[in-house]
Amino acid sequence: MIFAALASCGKGGNKESSGSSEKPSESTSAKPDFAGTGNYIFRDGKTNYKIVIPGSSTEKERFASTELMGILAESTGIKLEIITDEGLSYTKDAEYISVGNTSLLSGSGIEISDDAKGINAFQISRAGKTLFLIGGKEYGVVYSVYEFLNDVVNFEQYYTDCYTLETSVIDIELKDYNLVCKPDILRTMGTAGFMAANRTIAARMRSPYNYSDVYATDNEIPFAHSSLKYLPLEKYYDEHPSWFSDDKTQLCYTAHGNETEMQAMLTALTERLKQLIKHVHGRDIHEYDLSNMDTPTTCSCKNCLAALEKYKSNAGAYIIFANKASEMIFDWMKNDPEGQNYYDEDFKIKIMAYHKFEAAPAVYDDATKTYKPASDEVRLGDHVTVMIAPIYTNFVQSIYTENNISYYRVIEGWKAVSSGNMDFWLYCTNFKYYMLPYDSFNNMIEYREVLKDAGALSFNDQTQNGNYGGMSGWHILKAYLSSKLSYDTSLDMNELTDNFFDAYFDVAAEDMKEFYYSWRRFSQYQQNVLGAYTTSSSIYFEALNKKYWPKSVLDGWYKSANEALKKIEVYKENDLDRYNTLYKHIVCERASIEYLYLSLYSSELGSRRDQIKANFIEAVYMNNINTPREGGSMSDLINSL
Repeated sequence: MIFAALASCGKGGNKESSGSSEKPSESTSAKPDFAGTGNYIFRDGKTNYKIVIPGSSTEKERFASTELMGILAESTGIKLEIITDEGLSYTKDAEYISVGNTSLLSGSGIEISDDAKGINAFQISRAGKTLFLIGGKEYGVVYSVYEFLNDVVNFEQYYTDCYTLETSVIDIELKDYNLVCKPDILRTMGTAGFMAANRTIAARMRSPYNYSDVYATDNEIPFAHSSLKYLPLEKYYDEHPSWFSDDKTQLCYTAHGNETEMQAMLTALTERLKQLIKHVHGRDIHEYDLSNMDTPTTCSCKNCLAALEKYKSNAGAYIIFANKASEMIFDWMKNDPEGQNYYDEDFKIKIMAYHKFEAAPAVYDDATKTYKPASDEVRLGDHVTVMIAPIYTNFVQSIYTENNISYYRVIEGWKAVSSGNMDFWLYCTNFKYYMLPYDSFNNMIEYREVLKDAGALSFNDQTQNGNYGGMSGWHILKAYLSSKLSYDTSLDMNELTDNFFDAYFDVAAEDMKEFYYSWRRFSQYQQNVLGAYTTSSSIYFEALNKKYWPKSVLDGWYKSANEALKKIEVYKENDLDRYNTLYKHIVCERASIEYLYLSLYSSELGSRRDQIKANFIEAVYMNNINTPREGGSMSDLINSL
């Protein structure tokens, strides 16, 4: 995390080794520590403080203030009043919590750091008796609220039904805050279906974005693979066949060498793009997709082949086309009376480094040991960005391994031609087998550090988007870790993991950690000895094989999960709600073992089989695990077992 000179939002500490699944015995990370002021926001269960928002507040400022009020009320039993700043001015003895760009802030003399002004950055400062929660663009002010609440009442969201919060709090001292936080990766998109289904939970986990929040869409243009949606074959092919690839699966970005047709193609595309700009006007959206279709093809005409030879990549002609389109749109925004109504200095056309367009039009310079553009023509313009989606990467392994080094070089190549900001689409599950664990944990920090260095603008670590409830195989833990580490790669992954287990499993944490770390150790054995997940495209690995899941190993994990169920019996008599929540969490993870039992060892289970199947079905429906694979049906799976 990058931070201003006053204090860091980063916790620091030891990071988990990329080569080990064992956690160290100690953690050295700690929260930032700020001195008390002797003044109190809450004292002896009472308060004079009010929450102040701007009179012309934004949706994010209103949401932030509501979250602040609600969570403090749950912690202290007192609901702070939310008022606007109309008629208010800063005085050193006024007792307020200022949220956002209020008149109090403008009169306070607080200097706002440049690092606090960007996307999802924030600043927490104090002047007199007033606390200021100051946000940059987008969700910055919301994140400032959660950071403050984490500091004073230990608020942390782990899952839809799991968070920590100190209650019955009677005293909260006003500290001498001066904290500036800037995310390592500017935007983190929801990595799991449960985030997409619950925007408040996603915001609390700093992964609040759906695709339509970042990329402009309408009823025809999607957030990705949109090129043939702007220029549909059925509408344009008969009159303009040169606009399309020889096999009609992609656009031809040279228009088969016909300049007249190229101009007509650009005009048709930008006219449709203007419609989309008008459609999303007023929303905080700046990126407009123009990505290749979801197929490993490209145009094979002689002009595209010549461009490939010249620029060392199919993306060369693609970039030149996108640059021209973006220039036409931005000229319209600046100079056309109609276009001026939609002026957006942050406007960008997004292309996609995917399949045949993955490689950057860059060459390696042995003298400088860096990549440089194959030609100045193929530098991304100021209003073009690229989404890199290296689908053939093995995310179980380090990006620097032999399998993956070519994809690291892809990123380095794109850095040479991009303007500094790139979107990334990575993957962290086995799309054939959602119920199985996928061990991308070891390299979570490493990949994020690479993305941070590349200037990642937006990041989606795609997991089980179709599962809007629970996910087995430790994917809920992964979603939490992803949300934390994407914002701040300096956080201690082991400490985060311990915190998750303590909150999510409570008294059963140690048994479930034994299950989890035993699997992590075994996953190394799967790779190093059994040869699992060792090739590219590990997200489609055929993992459902007895070779990789010996029954004796499953038996050990099942025992740990069942021991965990015994531990939570202490809540059954006096806190049934707590018991039921913990039971739900444990059986969700146990379901991955039951899936393997029933899929691989059904004939060997004997009299236990019916109970194991009943347990599996209960866990699936209790946790709303609604799909076992990409495009699959859970009911079909259950019927097949």
